[in-house]
Amino acid sequence: MAWLPGMNAYNVPVACGLTVCGYALTNYFHVLAGCLLALTLSLLFVTFNGWAYSLFTIVTVLIFVLGWEKYELLTGITTLRPELFGTIAQATSEGVRLINDTVNDIVGGTVGGLVTVAGLRIVDRHGSEVEA
Repeated sequence: MAWLPGMNAYNVPVACGLTVCGYALTNYFHVLAGCLLALTLSLLFVTFNGWAYSLFTIVTVLIFVLGWEKYELLTGITTLRPELFGTIAQATSEGVRLINDTVNDIVGGTVGGLVTVAGLRIVDRHGSEVEA
């Protein structure tokens, strides 16, 4: 798959007509994926079993996000070959953006998981105090 003008290393349009496009859009999707994964792992059990269970959930989310990023690199989903770009400057700029995106994906997925686990922990501890 060759790089096209106006596309990033994922071949995702940088200007897609939305307020958030390109790498920022993939970062938001990684945050959402981290939230959903943490929610799924957390709801496998009826109640939390202390901080160790919360830590287990967050570590599992982090492992999943890191594994996904590694999978993207190994399968060529995120590839950066200079011959796909018009100039070395474009390839270098895209490389820096790609590294920032990978870090933001990992941080975003982990933060999403943390927020979800913290929210569920608060509901689990104080949920019975709320009157309907």
